Amino acid sequence: MSLENCVHRELMEETGYRCEIIKKLSTQYLNKKPQTGEKINIELHHFRAELLGEVRNYEKFSHNDHDVFWLKIDEIKLGKYDVAPNIEFLLDKNELQ
Repeated sequence: MSLENCVHRELMEETGYRCEIIKKLSTQYLNKKPQTGEKINIELHHFRAELLGEVRNYEKFSHNDHDVFWLKIDEIKLGKYDVAPNIEFLLDKNELQ
């Protein structure tokens, strides 16, 4: 299965949305799990994508018993939210606009 196919599958499973992939962003390579420090080789592949269909803008909703929040990138850059380390990685590389 291609990375792009994985993006489509995971997005659908986690949010119920479909997307069009715009471009591949930087890959982050980790040698330990951020949560536990356990040694492991991890590749985090990132993509810029556009959601398709009707989109719930910046509101909380639930899908498959998970709460989903859309966060504004400008607010993330201002430090309003704690985000995952891979999002900080993309911010440091100026890949989130």
